[in-house]
Amino acid sequence: MTAVSAEEDTQETLKKRRKKASDERKGQEIERINETLDSSIKHIIDQARDKGASSWLNTLPIEEMGFTLNKEEFRDALRL
Repeated sequence: MTAVSAEEDTQETLKKRRKKASDERKGQEIERINETLDSSIKHIIDQARDKGASSWLNTLPIEEMGFTLNKEEFRDALRL
């Protein structure tokens, strides 16, 4: 292993460790917050955290299928 690749490996290892520590802190914070929530609200928040829950915000509207929203409809959908 050359000095450059060893240094790159060390940087990658440090990045992975930093990300893992950050993810663990976030997980602990989420658990702490969850403990304070009412069960009905916790269920709603869990749904909002599901993978892909906000993907509809990133999709392009299909006008032919009536999937376009005006400002008011979009705000209503966000609130729901």
